[in-house]
Amino acid sequence: IPEHVAVIMDGNGRWAKKRALNRLKGHKAGIEAVRETIRCASDLGVRYLTIYSFSTENWKRPQEEVVGLMDLFAKTMLAEVDGLHEENVRVRTIGDLSALPAETREAFEEAWLKTRGNTGMTLVVAVNYGSRQEILHAAEACVRRALATAAEGGDPTAPLTEAEFAQGLYTADIPDPEVVIRTSGEMRLSNYLLWQVAYSEFVSTMSRSPCYASLQANGPRWLCCPPPPRYARVSSTTCCAPMRSCQTRCSASWRRRCIRSACISSGCRARLWSALCCCWRLSCGMCSGCAPVSPMWASASSARRIA
Repeated sequence: IPEHVAVIMDGNGRWAKKRALNRLKGHKAGIEAVRETIRCASDLGVRYLTIYSFSTENWKRPQEEVVGLMDLFAKTMLAEVDGLHEENVRVRTIGDLSALPAETREAFEEAWLKTRGNTGMTLVVAVNYGSRQEILHAAEACVRRALATAAEGGDPTAPLTEAEFAQGLYTADIPDPEVVIRTSGEMRLSNYLLWQVAYSEFVSTMSRSPCYASLQANGPRWLCCPPPPRYARVSSTTCCAPMRSCQTRCSASWRRRCIRSACISSGCRARLWSALCCCWRLSCGMCSGCAPVSPMWASASSARRIA
């Protein structure tokens, strides 16, 4: 199970529009989707779950929608914090809270104060968050450190490491996500955790965000044992025995189910990678004795069939 999963809850407005509803109705329906996501991730053993709830670009939306969202955030957080606390979930935020209305900001602060001692899953709410803004914030922190070093007689031109730069990010004490899930079928990051997701697995679902009950059914497939990032390295170890079946066909010709397992007999640690490869998902790689499987990405027509 990955330690950190990041989710872009996209498609609320389009879900509402398709049903001739107000966009805020879609956002309210999305609350149930978020609740189900939190429950599913906690049950699976995910340690960090980051939800992209409001970006710095979302201020450009109609004023009525922005005000409604801020009110929804405040009411939802106040209503849910007791339940989250009982489930031992810790709630924290990333982003610039100073621009939020006082009621919304206080609701998030109250949730943090009440749950900060919990030891279960950490729910990270990205609100008024933009990754470019975050990177600028980290760069400014590096400049301040360099100026302080120069004032103390040190060398301000000393090489900067990635670890030192990352200390200025909002997520300085949070591990990078192994998996990024985006609903509604969009294949972009939208200014979300650009530094942190350099080696993350990306999953795009075809359902709109309020239909996120599919996470309950597909969560184990999406979240169970994703292959660790190689960081451009090549491993020399292979499975000690051929796979019985690396690839089996489903009833639909455009859908593949792929199961990859390391052999236990030679003392390898058992590893199961099970994924429903609906064209847009990478199939498993190549095990000893297995035929290689090439990655496939969905065409527009196959994406519509999946939806």
